[in-house]
Amino acid sequence: MAGTKQKKKSKKAVVDLGPEEIEGYQRGQKIWCQLYSNGAHAYGRIEKFYTSDSEGNAASIYDEINCGYRMVLVSTFSENPPPGAKRKLTAAKAREAREANTKGKRR
Repeated sequence: MAGTKQKKKSKKAVVDLGPEEIEGYQRGQKIWCQLYSNGAHAYGRIEKFYTSDSEGNAASIYDEINCGYRMVLVSTFSENPPPGAKRKLTAAKAREAREANTKGKRR
């Protein structure tokens, strides 16, 4: 007689997001900063903190200007936008809105 096949239970992966707060900044907070790689300005939400980086405390953010995840040093965080950076953020949001409006349309 055939028995019923038992289903395997999958283990859920535990994601380590690092500490909840570093130097007064919390996960989920939106900040201005300078990119670790090329020095350009970025604005976004803090996703994860890293305490073991060789350059100092670092964080992973979702950059709304360049549309992607970026690695930045906590020492470059700022609550106020640097000169000219707010204009770049406005342009990026406008570009994203245009793309959303033309996505389903044919030319």
